[in-house]
Amino acid sequence: MEYGRELGRGGFCTVHAIRNVSDDIASREDDDTIRDKEITELRSVVRRLSNDTYSYAIKVLRPDLNDSLKRCSKQDMEKEAKFLSVLSHKNIVSVHFTSSFHNNMEGDYFLVIDRMDTTFDRLIMKWRRFEFVEKQRWKHQKTELSMRLSNQLTHRLKCCHEILSGLVYLHEKK
Repeated sequence: MEYGRELGRGGFCTVHAIRNVSDDIASREDDDTIRDKEITELRSVVRRLSNDTYSYAIKVLRPDLNDSLKRCSKQDMEKEAKFLSVLSHKNIVSVHFTSSFHNNMEGDYFLVIDRMDTTFDRLIMKWRRFEFVEKQRWKHQKTELSMRLSNQLTHRLKCCHEILSGLVYLHEKK
């Protein structure tokens, strides 16, 4: 699996776009670290990814973690994967595959997850830029400015509604 650009970074993981998926990742039946079920699942994921890599991302442990942090972080990722695997909501990232096998390196752990188009903090930055540009562009036409900012506010409220629907779903699941 070939990583694309970094989409996000946290305390112990990075999320990357998936640039390319080759069949050879799922053809290593001789590797004792991979169970038969895991090989079958991985082959299925590889087929899906080969057709549509844009829809998915890969979440991996940061390579700069020491062994102790890697072990704890792997446990956290396993809990996250287990938690997300029972959820099904359009505004919550889904996990499509988890594994401890990747790029011929034993002990690595990764998740194949839905790829988000953007993040909320990026949206906020985009909205701020939009508002600044629109205020400059339409400063002498208050009616046009008001209409454009009103449309932007409607878009912001729709985004907030989507986030809240995901939170309501999570609270209902407890």
